[in-house]
Amino acid sequence: MRLLVLSLFLSLSFFGWAQRDKVYLSNGSVLIGDVTMSPSVDSLAINLSGQTFSFPIQAVDAVVIKKAGFRARYKNQTPFTGGYSGAIRGSVFLGGGIESQPTKSLALSTYHGYQYKPWLNLSLGTGYYSYDRYQAIPVFLRYHLIMGRSRIAPMLFVEGGYGWVWSKESWLDVSKGGLNYAVGLGWQRKIGTDYMRFELGVQRQKMEEVIMSNQYYVDSWIMPGGGWRQIQKRTLTRASFSISYVF
Repeated sequence: MRLLVLSLFLSLSFFGWAQRDKVYLSNGSVLIGDVTMSPSVDSLAINLSGQTFSFPIQAVDAVVIKKAGFRARYKNQTPFTGGYSGAIRGSVFLGGGIESQPTKSLALSTYHGYQYKPWLNLSLGTGYYSYDRYQAIPVFLRYHLIMGRSRIAPMLFVEGGYGWVWSKESWLDVSKGGLNYAVGLGWQRKIGTDYMRFELGVQRQKMEEVIMSNQYYVDSWIMPGGGWRQIQKRTLTRASFSISYVF
């Protein structure tokens, strides 16, 4: 008899818990209780263990209301408004360096622009990139596409511009930089009113250098006093992993 009463009590408790409302906040938290006020334009209220808490509707991703014979789901679809968007990005470049030696280097960049539509963002950026024995300061135009408006959404991006390049080695003379471009994919996660982005891509920098060598030269001439001087074109290609804070 005691076992039957205990089983019935546990069943009713589980049924009661399963019938509780759920509120999904933008920061990833899930609140289980009783919604005491239907979601409105401004706020939402939920009762948690006898205490009522109110949240601005901007902090709520979704609400699931479960009552006896009734179930409703509200999704926060705040109307889109365009505006300024900026980001600070840290990257790791991986790939083959000079003479096919594997390399790993760091890069720091920032880009700022305007969010015209949920799917259209144009930004102008710059930064400091390191490629093995070379360094570069690029100026680039960036376009990215966010696929969806959920808290975690996939994205695609493309960047293109010009990079000024110089060498860390005293015996290398970089005559000029060249086209700098990148393409990749990733995902964006909403954190409060800001975002974090995680991106994987391919990054390339074109350049020309002057070296004292007779290999792989494009053009050459004899230096005054003797010796050979060659111009060599290079394309520095790296796989990139980036983390950005978007505000």
